[in-house]
Amino acid sequence: THLGEEAERAHRVVILDQGRIVAEGDPASLKAGVGGDVLVVECADPETFTSEIRARFPDVRASAVEGAVLVERERGHELVPKLVEAFPGRARSVTLRQPTLEDVFVHVTGKRFRVRGST
Repeated sequence: THLGEEAERAHRVVILDQGRIVAEGDPASLKAGVGGDVLVVECADPETFTSEIRARFPDVRASAVEGAVLVERERGHELVPKLVEAFPGRARSVTLRQPTLEDVFVHVTGKRFRVRGST
């Protein structure tokens, strides 16, 4: 299935990218592999901001994905004030959440999941 809600209920998930298996396992194990919490940072220039985050916080996994910066980090709540203080006024919003299977897809492929024909 390409539906996240269905995949969450599965015993085993196989993630494909362009016909190639890139990850497999039960949903909880796959999400645990993301590396903790996920921060979604909305900002004006995600590519530049990603580079600056990596330079300032070298132990943080950050990637620019479709107009936002995704940051994977254990104890992500501790990073939020550090990001805001390090880059005042740069983030329009910062959202903290638990990883989803879409985050797993981004983690292993570097891009968002798209269903053929969707925008």
